[in-house]
Amino acid sequence: MSSKEKNKRYANAVDLTRDILGDDDPQFADDLQKQIENRQLVNLLGTMRNEKGVTQSDIAGVLGCKQAKISKLENGLDDAICIEEIRAYAKAVDCEVTLQFTNRNATAFDRIKRLSFTIHRELSHLASLAQQDEKIAKGVADAFGEILINQMRLLEIAAEQLPVNPVTNEPYIKVSMEVGREQLEFSQPNETDNNLAQTSQGEVDPVNA
Repeated sequence: MSSKEKNKRYANAVDLTRDILGDDDPQFADDLQKQIENRQLVNLLGTMRNEKGVTQSDIAGVLGCKQAKISKLENGLDDAICIEEIRAYAKAVDCEVTLQFTNRNATAFDRIKRLSFTIHRELSHLASLAQQDEKIAKGVADAFGEILINQMRLLEIAAEQLPVNPVTNEPYIKVSMEVGREQLEFSQPNETDNNLAQTSQGEVDPVNA
């Protein structure tokens, strides 16, 4: 096995299985894929319960059943779960249940846009609360600043994962934030002009954080 094969990374267990089995048993990988898809909700409930330090007995107490039933539920498939059981988990871990339908053909960009609208709605709600009191307004303003910094940090990390533009040998986009100086650097090198790309790298567009 070459060093390249040893260092090969896989997106998930199914891809690893397909690579190992090759054409020997494609049905096994397909069955594994279906098993994973059919256990997304039960895995989520179990993970959420463990993270909150809640036992299966606690969930059983909310539902008024035995712990064995909860164990069977968490080892079963999503189709076997009812709304009442989902609500019991939510109550036990102090959460609310939100129902959401997503287009199967939605792209990563579509999902990001949807989340952006959700963030905007919550920000608008905070802004409306700020109208009622000066202290609340100050707190909301501080929160807005923190949210901006956190989101820019995430964008900066994601941008660093992009490959280098082969024409300019520069990043396709560069994002960096200097919190102390309250400056934001956001540049996109011009593919048709290497000289412009070299100068634009050092330009800084001040933005109040």
